Amino acid sequence: MNKIIFNNGSEIEIVDGATISSITAEFDNFSELQELSDILLIPENLNEVKFSIDDDIIGTYTYMRLIAPLFTDTDVVNGKVHATFGLSRKSDEEVEIEKLKEIVKEQSDILQSQDSAILDLGEIISSMAG
Repeated sequence: MNKIIFNNGSEIEIVDGATISSITAEFDNFSELQELSDILLIPENLNEVKFSIDDDIIGTYTYMRLIAPLFTDTDVVNGKVHATFGLSRKSDEEVEIEKLKEIVKEQSDILQSQDSAILDLGEIISSMAG
C-alpha cells in the first residue's frame, strides 16, 4: 500500500504513480476527503512529507507547500474516491523566513519565561522585606 505521511503523523493512502506535483489520494467516500483537506490547509503539516510503500519510506521532502487549487481533480474510480493535489518546495527565501520566525518565537518564549521568573523573585523579595 502506498501512503503519504505528513509532518503531523497523518497517513493518507495514495495510488501508484504519484509524483510530488501530482499525488492522487484514494478514499472510500467523499466524507473522508475532508481529512485530507484539513491536513493540506495547515502549512506546518507540509514542513516534512514522506512517501512510503508497504511501510518502507521511499522519499522525504521538506519545506513543501500546496500547489493551488486544493484539488486539481476529483473522480470516482472503481467505487473509490480519487482526489489529486500537488506539492512544491518553498523557495530558499521562504525557508529562511520560516526559520527566522521559529527563532524569534523561541526567543520570545524564553523572554516570557524570564519575565515570569523576575516577577516571582520580586514578589519573594517584597514578602521578605515586608
